[in-house]
This record gives sequence, structure tokens and C-alpha cells, in this order.
Amino acid sequence: AQPGHARRSARHAVANGIVAAAALLLPDQDLARIGAVGALGAALSDTVSGELGLLSDRAPRNLLFGRPCSPGQDGGMTVMGTGFGLTAAILLGIIMLILPSMTSAMAAAIMVGAAAGNLADSLLGATIEARLPHAIHNEIVNLLATLVGSLVSIAIHVAGISS
Repeated sequence: AQPGHARRSARHAVANGIVAAAALLLPDQDLARIGAVGALGAALSDTVSGELGLLSDRAPRNLLFGRPCSPGQDGGMTVMGTGFGLTAAILLGIIMLILPSMTSAMAAAIMVGAAAGNLADSLLGATIEARLPHAIHNEIVNLLATLVGSLVSIAIHVAGISS
């Protein structure tokens, strides 16, 4: 549910998928796949964290200051939600290993990128979205978080850190 009981719109879907679609245009097939799945993994990890984190019996804490905050507040995190988000990133990487062209190093890069995008979403929510709620909407934060997921996945693969 969105504020005011509004439904998610096409903007939400575009914000979560545009980076993945753009990554698929990269000329290198491996980088295209890693970038696209890293972006989608960031969106998945963030969604799982947010939705399952709401089930926590402990109050979320602000990522920057550690103060308790309201469930659903931008930048708020629970141990439970964070754990589920990381689990989603790891499971995505494991699932990617089913593909014949995916190596364990590529899957590891995707896992880290997805987790980094999730963390970026919370960091952006705690900073710019919380301070500029009328200028920076959740769609912009989601787009930036998926961009982080994509770029981190690609950077780790290119640098060979996960090999």
C-alpha cells in the first residue's frame, strides 16, 4: 500500500525496471546480464526487506542515527527485514547458477550488487527522501537503488573481485 491507500502505479514498475532494461543494451552479454539482474536483485531485496521487515515485533531503527522510528518510515530498518533482504539477494545468486552461462563469480557479483542496492535504498530514504519528500519520491529512490545494484554488480565482475 502507498500513502493515502493509493495503488502502485506504472511509475513504480518503470522505476524498478528501467535500469535493468537499459543494462540489457550493453554490448557485452555478460555485463548486460549481470547489470540487469543486479538491478532487479536490488529491487527484489529491497521489497522483501520492506514487506517482511514490517512483520518484525521490534521497532525499526533509522539507518543513520540508530533511533527507533515508525514502521514503513524512509530509512528505517529492522534486523528481520535486513536479514530477509540479504537472503533474497543470496537466493537470487544461487538461482542464477542454474543458467549454463552464469559462473559462481558472476552470481557472487549479483548477490553483492543486490544487497548494495537494498542498502542504498535505505540510505537514500533516510537522507534525501526523508528531507525532500515532495521533491524526491520513492520512485526516484528506487531507480537510484537499482542503479547502484547494477553498477556494483558490474564493477565487482569487471574488477574480478568475486573471482
